[in-house]
Amino acid sequence: MLYEKTGEGDNLDVLEQRGGVTFGGNSKGLLLKYLVHRGTLERARSSVQGSKKPYFDDFLAADLLSFQGHDPDSHRLVIDLKPRAKENVSLYEVRELWVAINETWTPIMLRVHPLFMDEKVEKGREGECKRRILVDPDRDAGYPIHDIIYLSGGYEKGSWNPSRLGQYSAALLFPEVAEHFSRVMLENLDRYGSKTTSLSINRLGCKQD
Repeated sequence: MLYEKTGEGDNLDVLEQRGGVTFGGNSKGLLLKYLVHRGTLERARSSVQGSKKPYFDDFLAADLLSFQGHDPDSHRLVIDLKPRAKENVSLYEVRELWVAINETWTPIMLRVHPLFMDEKVEKGREGECKRRILVDPDRDAGYPIHDIIYLSGGYEKGSWNPSRLGQYSAALLFPEVAEHFSRVMLENLDRYGSKTTSLSINRLGCKQD
């Protein structure tokens, strides 16, 4: 989902939902369009083709927002982790991405920071409670959580849909990819710490009404 800052209140940023974003999971998603625009797929094709080695690249969520025409200073890319859950709001801001491009498959790791984790809300008001939120203006506040997704697409071809593998055992990580992602995760944990420092001050707009 895309959120836009519309004001400030009690030293928090007021964010309002601006609709959904087709991020990944298909050939028309923002992620693939950006990888083409960035030249990542072409560099992967020319540098690792035939070697069976992955091509690594990383970029900020702010780059994706800018590519889509949004000001990254006033917009945030947010994952609704439990969109169908009742009495629950779980929102995570996407901050950074790492890709391991292969010929026809691509593991992707995301660094996300929690905004709301299993926040209890009144049943039936879940959608309303997600429309307006108040959050810490420090974009790197809180601890990093890493999510790994596995898409069936690469520098040669593919649907870029989620692999069926992901339904059962998450991502299949070969040694080079596992080593790369593990190193990045440890660096992020060292950089941002491992304790939540900001979730308690974040508030849902529906709880102020």
